[in-house]
Amino acid sequence: MINEWDRARAAKRGGGASHVPLELLTAENLYSREPSHDLTADKIYERSWAMAVLDQARVRLQAEYRAQGKAERLAQLESFLPGEQSALSYAEAARQLGVPEGTIKSDVHRLKQRYRELLRAEIAHTVSTAAEVNDELRFLIATLSG
Repeated sequence: MINEWDRARAAKRGGGASHVPLELLTAENLYSREPSHDLTADKIYERSWAMAVLDQARVRLQAEYRAQGKAERLAQLESFLPGEQSALSYAEAARQLGVPEGTIKSDVHRLKQRYRELLRAEIAHTVSTAAEVNDELRFLIATLSG
């Protein structure tokens, strides 16, 4: 009798939990959770890899400029790097820094050149041979542009 009494009083699985009928999950609700782009998981991974490589090159560039005591100049010139939208013209940047426009142009040229070198060095860490760096760089550009 005790066993029967225990079985009768036992809580069933999910006892006390409210149940949600499946009819409440309409097709519109289901599809609203889908991503609104056509990127596959592979493409998202490749894009995040490319952004990580670019960010690491930028971090190294910033560290170099800080070590040289030129952090403020880099802050002004970074907007001229590839992929950035610059609201400043060379003339405005020169005026803000108090240097001739030609100096800014040559500084931006050297900045882009050093960034390119650092980017190639970062990519070189991800490949096994130096010959693969150009292929990987092309892949990085294609990933970010498409």
